[in-house]
Amino acid sequence: MDKSNLNQENYLSVSQITSYIGKKFSKDPYLDQVNIKGEITNFRERSNGHQYFSLKDDNAKIGVTLFRNVYQKINFKIKDGDLVACRGRINIYPPHGTYSLIVESIEPYGLGTLLRELQERKARLEKKGIFNSQRKRSICSFPRRIAVITSPSGAVIRDIITTTRRRFPLVKLILFPAVVQGEKAASSVLKQLERANEMNNFDTIIIARGGGSFEDLWPFNDEKLTVAVAESKIPVITSIGHETDTTLVDYAADLRAPTPTAAAELATPRLDQLKQLLQQRRIELRQAELHYLTNLKAKIRPLTKSYLFRRPEAFYQNQAITLDRLKERLNQEEKHILNERVNQVIQLQKMLKSVIPQHLILQLQEKNTLELQNLNREVKVIIHNKKIQLQNLSQNLLMLNPHRVLERGYGIVENEKHQVIDRVNKTKLNDKLKLILTDGVIYSTVNQIEGDSNANKKIE
Repeated sequence: MDKSNLNQENYLSVSQITSYIGKKFSKDPYLDQVNIKGEITNFRERSNGHQYFSLKDDNAKIGVTLFRNVYQKINFKIKDGDLVACRGRINIYPPHGTYSLIVESIEPYGLGTLLRELQERKARLEKKGIFNSQRKRSICSFPRRIAVITSPSGAVIRDIITTTRRRFPLVKLILFPAVVQGEKAASSVLKQLERANEMNNFDTIIIARGGGSFEDLWPFNDEKLTVAVAESKIPVITSIGHETDTTLVDYAADLRAPTPTAAAELATPRLDQLKQLLQQRRIELRQAELHYLTNLKAKIRPLTKSYLFRRPEAFYQNQAITLDRLKERLNQEEKHILNERVNQVIQLQKMLKSVIPQHLILQLQEKNTLELQNLNREVKVIIHNKKIQLQNLSQNLLMLNPHRVLERGYGIVENEKHQVIDRVNKTKLNDKLKLILTDGVIYSTVNQIEGDSNANKKIE
């Protein structure tokens, strides 16, 4: 009996163990704030606002509780199969003995990162003025050639072709086929945009693709592509995704269209409307012309009855008489002024003759002639004397020329150090000497020396 009671005390109730585990969960800091990613499953929207579903991966599943206040704040629609990132805490639900994630925030997994990157990229490009509306250009009203950058297959290109043919069949569409989805989409569209700009014979460029998810449209948020659209030499119209979708390329374009059909409509006028407009303008122009002619006739009619219109010569007869009189006065004034100027010149000539010292000028001229003759004679004497001096100096210089001395039978003696030997005491027996004559050189050796300081020295 005591053993049975002892064994019963060793067992815990379900509530007790569940409460114990709940306390462990609540005290564990790693479970109080957790970040979990997974795929939504078993989701069914409930009318009371509290939502219950599961998150799973390949090997496990966890229940999720999303209370009304959190569910009302999310900005995307939850459905099975979506990957989401949740932040919350782990909780034990005692009646079922299960644990679940109480969600405090939830967002599409991966999409949140893309959204933050998109916001940062948009702010950076906006700071550079890429989206500035003042730099955007107007679309050509009557285009001749339009470049269309889109997928060569699908409804987009068909809608654009159909719309332009219906509205303005005079325009020529040139397709630049591009990949519009996936990793290569941005570079493909960029390459075709650069090709269209290099050709530079288009009036408008349309960049279009059909609808898709946020990830499908992500290539059109590429920074290089966005900058290229903004810097395009040719105006660009974009139609990316559905009407509610807006990419960075749309912000950079000169004009955004909600659909490819709308893009074709914005790029072309309606030919039938143009014809109606031209007909209306033709009628208005004709009416304006008739109205203008009627007004002119009304203004001219009273003028035709005026005295000047009936006798136009009366308008200029008095002016002709006045002109003749002015001509006569001008001729008279001209003759009078000319006579005065002639008389002044005659008087000035008389005064000038009376003051010119002609005899003094003659004397100075004669004196100048004599002085010039004397100067010429002195110059000739000086030149003659200088020539004689030059000849004497040249003769003296020639006499001092050592070669002239050698020609008279003399020679120059040098030792091996090229020193001139002019005395016997500057040499000794066996010295090598060089004797320079007028026509060559003689090399010799000293065998005997005769003189005051080396008398009778010789080689034995």
